[in-house]
Amino acid sequence: MYKLLRAGKLPGRKIGQLWRIPREELLMYLRSSERKRKAGEKKPGPKKQKGLPQQDAR
Repeated sequence: MYKLLRAGKLPGRKIGQLWRIPREELLMYLRSSERKRKAGEKKPGPKKQKGLPQQDAR
């Protein structure tokens, strides 16, 4: 979330050490990201394990 705020992709203001995000802006961002995900972006699948040799099914 902090990366989005610093990059300006999510509007907010830093007051001292705290970030303040307008509620409507946050809700709009969450709704738009949910629509993008539902529109066909792949969900992350299971991670492949590294270091294990693949065996042929012979």
